[in-house]
Amino acid sequence: MPIWRASLVGLAVIGSLAYAPRAGAAVTHSQITAPSDPTYLTYNADVPNNVTVSGTSDGSSASSDKVDLLCYFGASSHETILTGIAVDAGGNFSTAVPASSFVSVNPFFPVPQRTCVLRAVPSGTTPSAPPGGSSSFAGPRVAPGRHRTGKLLSGPNTGLVDNFFIFRAQLAGQMGYTSLGQCGLDVSYVYDPANFGPSNSAINPVFFCNDSLRGQNGSTTATSNELQATRSELRIDGADAYLPANADFIYSGADSNAGYPAVSFSDSVDAMTGNLTITESEQAVTCEPQPATYPPTSASCSSFKTAPVLFTRTIFQSANGRMASLIDRWSSTDHSAHAIDLELQNEVYADNGDAAFRFPWVSGTYQTHAKGDTVPAAPGGPGSIYVKESLAAADGDVSHPQGAITFSDPPQGALFIGVDQGFPFTEFDTLVLDYQRTVPATGSLPMGFIYSDAFTTTDVTAAAHAAEATFRPDTRITSRPDRQTLSRSATFRFNGVPAVQGTAFLCKRDGGSFSPCGSPERYRNLSRGKHTFSVAAVGPAANVDPTPSTFSWKIVKFASLSKLKISPSSLFAAPSGPTLAQKKFGATLRYLLSAAAKVTFRIERAVSRNGRTLWAKLKGKVSHASAFGVNQLHFSGRWRGKKLAPGRYRLVATPIPGPKHHPFKRASFRVKRG
Repeated sequence: MPIWRASLVGLAVIGSLAYAPRAGAAVTHSQITAPSDPTYLTYNADVPNNVTVSGTSDGSSASSDKVDLLCYFGASSHETILTGIAVDAGGNFSTAVPASSFVSVNPFFPVPQRTCVLRAVPSGTTPSAPPGGSSSFAGPRVAPGRHRTGKLLSGPNTGLVDNFFIFRAQLAGQMGYTSLGQCGLDVSYVYDPANFGPSNSAINPVFFCNDSLRGQNGSTTATSNELQATRSELRIDGADAYLPANADFIYSGADSNAGYPAVSFSDSVDAMTGNLTITESEQAVTCEPQPATYPPTSASCSSFKTAPVLFTRTIFQSANGRMASLIDRWSSTDHSAHAIDLELQNEVYADNGDAAFRFPWVSGTYQTHAKGDTVPAAPGGPGSIYVKESLAAADGDVSHPQGAITFSDPPQGALFIGVDQGFPFTEFDTLVLDYQRTVPATGSLPMGFIYSDAFTTTDVTAAAHAAEATFRPDTRITSRPDRQTLSRSATFRFNGVPAVQGTAFLCKRDGGSFSPCGSPERYRNLSRGKHTFSVAAVGPAANVDPTPSTFSWKIVKFASLSKLKISPSSLFAAPSGPTLAQKKFGATLRYLLSAAAKVTFRIERAVSRNGRTLWAKLKGKVSHASAFGVNQLHFSGRWRGKKLAPGRYRLVATPIPGPKHHPFKRASFRVKRG
């Protein structure tokens, strides 16, 4: 056997790496080839699913080699995913791994484990292999997620969907979500995208239960840290109202009431970026009969009545897991206007008991707050509230992240209903934002919130400013007609800045009204004369650009040609090539058009007769599609495939269509001998 062939026997080739199985020795090298890098997998708790992990190594079944799957994060942390995976004679391995292996009950609820690097290591060993360093055990970054539908488990409404639990890790953080009536933005963690550190035990989240209407605006009874509840956090036309995930908490057994509400939702993950989209819809209910006092009881609220207001929300997680946009819409179901009173709950972790807030319209510094503290209304929107998990922590401390709550619509005030509450394993401060709005009879009432988190004040500030720009869109026209044109059709292309998911547009032409439109916007059979087009971007929370982008143009009957010039006026004719071409011979031809049109060129030669100069037309013509404004071409000094003979000439240019009187322009030139 040739040496080159013998050298390949028994090699397992993966990409540019080749591992030769070694008899009598443990695995020293491996590479996981599936799943790909990075992988955004989701554990579906409703229908448990698996992920196939395959790879190659320098191990061998002849040596009874096995590998364990460990997922590494931080400087020295890892999670054990699966152990005892057999290696075949060629050093290859492949196994189905339950996706549930990538989620953890630490720190609370079955949230995803943080993003980590999956490695196949010798069975029974835990070699040091931090994600940010090199390792003999190569593998993909795995960013896990979790999907679970919340259902009532007992009583006459068993099986009714009243909630959802969706968590998504990306490369720089992870966030979790439940429905509006539960926790909204449930939790957020920040970590270093280089090694996904620090470990879970060394990092605190920023947000917990944000943009939510959990049920009531305080504790059932007053405590040293929390105000006593006086109402539900949602009121419709003055009546306390409830949502699917919180109606069962108003008293024990409420989930058995007739008329209990349900929630519908869907979620999807972009396989390339890990960006998450969730849509939810739920109908509020009120007690039947309406209780005279709060809180309701089984006697005062024996059933539920559907309220005439529908809530929908679109959640979009991006920025590698460090930003969540929650766009809410309230709409009427009975074609009547309705008053809503919201106390939107926002909770910030305070592991050291010193969570701090900065309200830019109140103060430029971060401050801690006490139960009962109030915040005046924001003067306008969009705007942001800045938060720190710990006031004492140094800026950039990875164990104490920071964040910002950006709103599209300014709250009418805020109240701290609880400070330093212990649930379930740490402390947090609870701030409710007050909104009193009217749901229109038609259309919807939009509201938007963007939650950003990071390790440094600089990064949080930049993220908040970007979020505010999302709610304060600018509009740019990127393609349009010429300012003067012969065409009676017009096409406009435009975009919003910044370009964000959910941006819409309003357009109008001439004296019309703004109406929904999209890019491109096309108009046909327009009349001759002046026209004006305007377009305004509408942000995802329905914030309209107050300064629409506008363009005016004129449709004309003909094009006028002016400033025709040949330079230099004395030229050498090119030995070959077309009449209009870029050559070293000839001269530059320039002219100005009042509208884009076809221009026809012809040549006249000077002829002397009886002491007079006459101009004789040469046969043929050349046409060129010319643009509005200045045009520049190269005249080669050739005509109908031949060099012009030495002498004096005139180039005559006529736009088509042109004016009735004197439509053409002339430029004189001389062809030199040579």
